[in-house]
Amino acid sequence: MDFDLMPSAAEHCAAVVLDNLGRDFPHSAHHTQRSASDRAIPEELHPVRHGLHTNSAFGVALLLDAFRALGRTDAAAACESAARAWFGADAGWASEWELSGQDFLSAGLSEADLMQRVLGPDEFAAWLERFLPGLGAESRMLAVVGVTDESDGYMVHLHGLNLSRAGQLSRVVRALRKAESPSSVSSAEPVLAAAVDPLLKAGLTALESGDFMSTHWLASFAWDALESRSALEFA
Repeated sequence: MDFDLMPSAAEHCAAVVLDNLGRDFPHSAHHTQRSASDRAIPEELHPVRHGLHTNSAFGVALLLDAFRALGRTDAAAACESAARAWFGADAGWASEWELSGQDFLSAGLSEADLMQRVLGPDEFAAWLERFLPGLGAESRMLAVVGVTDESDGYMVHLHGLNLSRAGQLSRVVRALRKAESPSSVSSAEPVLAAAVDPLLKAGLTALESGDFMSTHWLASFAWDALESRSALEFA
C-alpha cells in the first residue's frame, strides 16, 4: 500500500469541508445546491422506512434541526413539507412487525420523532393517536432488545436501537405533554414514558462491552438519549 495516499486523501477531504463551509449553499459531487431556488431535498416519491442509516425520517429530522439552528428557513420549510407529504397521512403503524436483526432505529419512532418537530402539540397528539392506535406496554416497539455476539458488527446495532428508542421516546413524550386541548390528551403518553428508562439503562450498559464494533459509535447515541431524557425530566 502506498501510505503517501493517506495524507493526500486527508488533505483533500479537509479542503472539501472548508470549501463547503465557505459557501452559502454547500454541495458535494452527488448533491448540489448552488442557489436558493434549488430544492433542499430531492423530489423523492417514497421515503425509506427501514431502521438503518438511510431512514428518511431520521435524516430529515437531523436536517430540520440543523437548518433551524442555522436560520435556513427555506431549507427548513422544505424539510417540513417533505415530512407532511411522506408521513402526514400515515395511520395504523404495524409496530409489532418493525424489528429486524440489524436495526439501530425504530422506523415507527423515527417517523414520530420527525413529526413532533413539524406539527404543533395538539396536532401531533392527534396524529400519534392515528399512527399508533391502542399501543400497549407489551409492544415490541417499546421492549429492550439484547445482543448475543458483541463482535458482530450488525447485531450490535440492536444496542443502538435501545438508545435511539430511548431518545426518540423522550422527545415524543415531551411533545405530548405540551398538548393543551383536553381532547388531545394522549392515552399513549404514560405507556411511552414508562419505556424510556429501561431502554436507556440497557443501552448505557452496552457501552461497557469494550468491543470496538459497538463502542466506536454508541457514544453518540448515548449522548442523544441522555440529553433528551434530561430535557424530559426538567420539562
